[in-house]
Order: sequence, then structure tokens, then C-alpha cells
Amino acid sequence: MLFSIKNLKYKDILNIEKLNLPEKKIICIVGESGGGKTTLLKMLNKLVSPDSGNIYYKNKDLSEIDAVTLRREVVMLSQSPSIFKGTVKENLLIGI
Repeated sequence: MLFSIKNLKYKDILNIEKLNLPEKKIICIVGESGGGKTTLLKMLNKLVSPDSGNIYYKNKDLSEIDAVTLRREVVMLSQSPSIFKGTVKENLLIGI
């Protein structure tokens, strides 16, 4: 599994007993506004920490993985991208 979640809780927003996200699959997260979709994604990228429970990335507990190291492999894009002057290639290379 790419990500495995066990007994994840965050405020009154998320309460996930078990969730597995396999590698090389397209996953759609749907739900009402305020349902925790973005919060879940932020947790997978260590931008937000759960109140309790565990998230595993490639069978390793996320709490044991350095955030910068994780973010070099797990990229999160905002819904409203910032576009800078230049070509598409130049925009993509800005992050490097």
C-alpha cells in the first residue's frame, strides 16, 4: 500500500477507522464541503497532524519520516495554481 490509515481522528472533522490507498491507482475523494477531504490530503503530506491514530507511507509510520523527505515524494498541489511568467517547463522547474 502507498498509504494505510488506522484509527485516525482529527477534531470533529475526521474519524477514519481504516483506509488503504494503493499505489498506481487513481483515487477520488468526494464529499460535502467541510467533510475533511482537504484535511486528509494535508495529513498525507504532513501539513496537519492527527489528534490520534496512525498514517503509514509505504508501510512506514509517517511520524518517523522527515517532512521534507516525504514532500519530495508526495506532492500536494493547491486547487488554485500560481502561474508565473515563462513557459510551462519554466513554471514546473521553479520548485527545484
